[in-house]
Amino acid sequence: MGNSPLMYSMEAVMINQFAGMELACSPSHIIPGIPGLSEANQVCNLAGATSGSLTVSGTEYIKSFGYDPSHLWRNFGVLIAFTVLYLAISMVGVEYMDFGAGGGSIKILTERPTSAVEELPTVEAKQAASDPEKSMDVSRRVTTVKAKGSFFTFRNVDYTIGEAQLLHSVNGYCKPGRLTALMGPSGAGKTTLLDNLGMRKRVGVAAGELRMDGRELAPDFGRSTAFVEQQDVHDSTYPTYP
Repeated sequence: MGNSPLMYSMEAVMINQFAGMELACSPSHIIPGIPGLSEANQVCNLAGATSGSLTVSGTEYIKSFGYDPSHLWRNFGVLIAFTVLYLAISMVGVEYMDFGAGGGSIKILTERPTSAVEELPTVEAKQAASDPEKSMDVSRRVTTVKAKGSFFTFRNVDYTIGEAQLLHSVNGYCKPGRLTALMGPSGAGKTTLLDNLGMRKRVGVAAGELRMDGRELAPDFGRSTAFVEQQDVHDSTYPTYP
């Protein structure tokens, strides 16, 4: 392990545990193990043992492994120094490293501008247009993904496990800046479809055309796509916009 924190930790733990102890030798470790033999003619088969004694000093025991009891507080200080060093390196890395430059796209969520009222569903948009006060209220409540985005399309998506075909020729698309709802009864295959579109499936046979702006998906599409599963816990304190 060299001069690693593990080496200093191991030595400190061994010293703290055994230094100053007296270890009694069990009958199975006594040599020779002849009942009634004088202790002066026996020895304990443990590291650090001395002839004529059936107890072993804990200090001598750890010394036999190269651990020095005088290193206890030195090792404690070294471990604190390692901790401070690693924290400092982590803080510098977080401050100066650009974690978004590794190839994955960065998702940016912004508040929707006032002019976005025209993007609302038809009925609500007409009501907002006829009532200036309501139009201002609606524009404040609406948020959306940043306008710049990509079109995601999928066609003839099939998915089979064994002899069961769970998806058959599913087609659809998602427009940037719009919320697309996937609805259906329980067991209809909604999660199965999303797993396939998000490239999360590891078993079965999947087929179909998945395109981003008409181009084939990049190999890192699954890692750069946000995906919320049913088991995820949603924090009720997530900020909301007035």
